[in-house]
Amino acid sequence: MQHTFKPTSAIAEESENADSNSSANHTIGDVILKRLSRRDLMSGALAVSAVAMTTSPAALFAAGSDASRSTNTTPSFNMPELSAGADERHHVAEGYDADILIRWGDPVLPDAPPFAPGRADPEAQ
Repeated sequence: MQHTFKPTSAIAEESENADSNSSANHTIGDVILKRLSRRDLMSGALAVSAVAMTTSPAALFAAGSDASRSTNTTPSFNMPELSAGADERHHVAEGYDADILIRWGDPVLPDAPPFAPGRADPEAQ
């Protein structure tokens, strides 16, 4: 009796070939085929042709060459870096400001129970 060795990847691929849609529902392929009719395809091709005819090839070439000449990779903003850490303060870079809209544990309803981080019961949520 001789056993043939199959790698795990081959076994996994074989298991993926099983049908997963055992219901009478349509497959995603059926839905796509029904949605994309020949008429939709023709109207899309017509729209692409109309745009291609109204756009000058010289304008497309000029736009492409302008984009390729721009090799500036430095960011357009310069924000000082903050040191990493965690404490009770909200740290913001020098020259910038921030407003806290809501903190973790702030009540969002007037009759909300007090916040207890280790005990999240359904009423509190």
